[in-house]
Amino acid sequence: MSAGGHLFFMQVTLREAGNGTVQVAIDGAGRLGVDRALLFGIAADGDDYLVVLRPGGAVLGRWDGAAWAPFPHRALAPRAAEERFTFSLALADLQSSSFDYWLAAVRGDDVEAAPEWGSFTSLDA
Repeated sequence: MSAGGHLFFMQVTLREAGNGTVQVAIDGAGRLGVDRALLFGIAADGDDYLVVLRPGGAVLGRWDGAAWAPFPHRALAPRAAEERFTFSLALADLQSSSFDYWLAAVRGDDVEAAPEWGSFTSLDA
């Protein structure tokens, strides 16, 4: 998937990484900073999840109907290099073999999302 907006152009690549995991690579979304984060939203079998990528790492939360809440899951193994961010998702943590996703870059009140409406569909592992 490639998506562009007036603030950035990025490419997201999903690949089966073995052992029931999917590696997510995000290229071209710029550098993360204290005031800038990337959000990777996931919809899988009726549940919503959110990966927040910041300079210090990544966290995964599940929507509990009122807020994003922590839950037990495998390590995301986030990595940042130049303008590339990668992390791993365990499909067992999502309780699904496929998922829909979206990506947003956030700086203060400015949000640039891809797609603008709806979501993309992942590979079917």
